[in-house]
Amino acid sequence: MLSTSAARTCDYVVIGIAGVGFLLCLAAAAFAVPWRASTRASKIHREFSLFWRDRLLLQLIAAAWLAVQVLRLPTLWTPDSQLVPASQTAWTSKGLLCRIYLTLSLGLLQPLFLLTAALLCKMSLSRRKPAAGQWANSWVLALALAATIPVLILQSVVAWASLIVGTTAEESRGSLLHYLIATHTAGTAEECGGEQHAGCALCRFPAVSSMVSVAFALVYLFVIRQLTSRMLSAAINRRLQRRLRCFQVTLFIAIPLGEALRSCTVITNPFNLVFEVLWLLYFLTIPVTIAAASWLLVVIPAWEARCAMQEKEIPWDDSASNSERPQELVLLVQRKPGPGPPPSPTADKYQQTFSSP
Repeated sequence: MLSTSAARTCDYVVIGIAGVGFLLCLAAAAFAVPWRASTRASKIHREFSLFWRDRLLLQLIAAAWLAVQVLRLPTLWTPDSQLVPASQTAWTSKGLLCRIYLTLSLGLLQPLFLLTAALLCKMSLSRRKPAAGQWANSWVLALALAATIPVLILQSVVAWASLIVGTTAEESRGSLLHYLIATHTAGTAEECGGEQHAGCALCRFPAVSSMVSVAFALVYLFVIRQLTSRMLSAAINRRLQRRLRCFQVTLFIAIPLGEALRSCTVITNPFNLVFEVLWLLYFLTIPVTIAAASWLLVVIPAWEARCAMQEKEIPWDDSASNSERPQELVLLVQRKPGPGPPPSPTADKYQQTFSSP
């Protein structure tokens, strides 16, 4: 049986890692924004960072994904919480936060983050260059949201099913219905630590919810495999190839491992130490996934755009034609020339700076 001290230790680890990751995501989001001292310099910097809004959104989604992980922690939300007053935990006795956690984390934020990252990879393979001053590829968020909706609907149905149909799946421990749709498990007096805490409950992952997540992960990994393979074949140098391979390997380890660990919790008792260890290991795959995507798709492009602005003076004014305006020079891949006007000499000059092996 899981001891109270062990449960609190695991919860404190989750709170600490989620808090640090949350702050780092906000810092990366601020770093992705092309801040400059003057309005003119800021405008030129944005020409080098045409996709900064998409990167900013990716980091905000990542921060929210880490933040919602604390919703299922008993150390915070049970009536005997050591950190939150009892007046703030009394309304969570029915496992409401467990349902909200499943809806937000597995239904909305996880697929939204992964799909936005995949679409940012897709943008690096596009031959189309967005017009200056506009939101470059503003369809990214809309398409990611649209693709997330089916997962959100399915996870929401699972999370709220027992309330909708009026079943007692959470109290029917050992039943098939409990394994399939129960979002939390009601503990016995012994498991809760005495009669004074009778009626406690711990969050769990329903089997149907895990099935939905596994199906999404399989489709996603197939898509990301195709995108990263194309990016590797078109990479401009070996250093970029190493970054892409690291990104690819990390996702192909973290995502399947996380799904396997979460699926294993379905058949374990939430009041058992094995469940807590599996949950903690699953949680650790989340910051690893976020770090891999953020480093390649946000931090490195934002840093190299700032380096380009600091090292070179760009001769450009508002009256310049589109072909003479600076472009986002630090591209993930070397795009093959397509139909349209030739690239500007200025862009070619600075592209060579970051194309060396």
